[in-house]
Amino acid sequence: MEMSIFSREDPYGWHFRAEHYFDMYEVPERDKVSAASMCMEGRALNWLGQTNFQDSFVGW
Repeated sequence: MEMSIFSREDPYGWHFRAEHYFDMYEVPERDKVSAASMCMEGRALNWLGQTNFQDSFVGW
């Protein structure tokens, strides 16, 4: 099972599915932002690329 790609559409639905994915695969809190970043494209990925998400996000 793969995590769905986020491209800006339905952020609440994507977050809900991402949480279930993280629970199912027991993704540690410290790895959630990195894992989510691999499933972004378009403007969402551009936004993330412009931020220093290691410093900007304290936790998922």
